[in-house]
Amino acid sequence: MRGAQGRVQKYRLGGWVSVRLEGRQVVWVEDAPAREKEAQLDGCYVVQSDLPVAAATTQAVHDRYLDLTRVERDFRTLKTGLARNPAGVPAQGNRTRAMRW
Repeated sequence: MRGAQGRVQKYRLGGWVSVRLEGRQVVWVEDAPAREKEAQLDGCYVVQSDLPVAAATTQAVHDRYLDLTRVERDFRTLKTGLARNPAGVPAQGNRTRAMRW
């Protein structure tokens, strides 16, 4: 029983799945209306901010969040390129040659 309850918590199914013991069997019960209600939010995300409404509109907070995701993506791309070929050290085949200035 504890294992089943642990899985419900691990996979965050507590809103629409319940587990109970009937005799020696563990029974999983699905609440279909609750599942449908929760499924309406699939693919959505929530951006929570502590800014007062006077400081920024909802759209401005959303736009800054999207800007942040673009910056993080670009930074990951930059790091990936640097890991393969560090600046100032041109790679030639299976050997690396240093540059003199």
